[in-house]
Amino acid sequence: MRRGIGAEGPNAVASRKQIVADVTELRHAGEIKSYIDIFFLALVILLCVAKIVVS
Repeated sequence: MRRGIGAEGPNAVASRKQIVADVTELRHAGEIKSYIDIFFLALVILLCVAKIVVS
């Protein structure tokens, strides 16, 4: 049987808030890494296209 949030106590609420904060931080870091990867991929493609055009 499922109990309500109130039955879990204040420690469960604090734990949940900490987990949400940790997940938010990890997601933000992952997004930044993805943007950096996309930037370098676009830079490589741009350099390749420029090399083809100049040749």
